[in-house]
Amino acid sequence: MASRYEIVNEEYIEELKDMSENESTKNNTDWWKNVFKKWANERNLQANLEEYEKDVLDQQLSQFQLSIQKLSNFALYVINK
Repeated sequence: MASRYEIVNEEYIEELKDMSENESTKNNTDWWKNVFKKWANERNLQANLEEYEKDVLDQQLSQFQLSIQKLSNFALYVINK
């Protein structure tokens, strides 16, 4: 008796993952990675996220996020002035 469930291989699973990736999310992620790289380069830090150790990455992303937040707060202040 034939099974009604298809057996799939890893290649097929990877193909599905690639097809299901949201283009908008990919573009947004790429944009923010580029912003991080510019921020890191200005501070003479490692710009490649993949090369960080987890604990150091956590620290750098925290600093990055606070820098962006401070900048956006300043921009809102200037706009609303």
